[in-house]
Amino acid sequence: IQERAHLLKLGVHGVALLRLAFRYEPEDDKLYLSNGTSVDEHTLRTQGFGCYGHTFFQFCRIFNRLELTVEEFVLLC
Repeated sequence: IQERAHLLKLGVHGVALLRLAFRYEPEDDKLYLSNGTSVDEHTLRTQGFGCYGHTFFQFCRIFNRLELTVEEFVLLC
């Protein structure tokens, strides 16, 4: 049971990161949250993600190159 719970948490975490990456706008190099707040790489690094902020933004930039439609993204998640 404990292993299943751990796998479920990892899956939820993965989907949350994909949803954030989908909100990345390459023109501004920012993430736009559902409440309209914009977050840049510097803010992400200094407000809790630390060194992972840079890594996550790299992932967002690469993920954005896929140019997924909303429908394709929904199927992915």
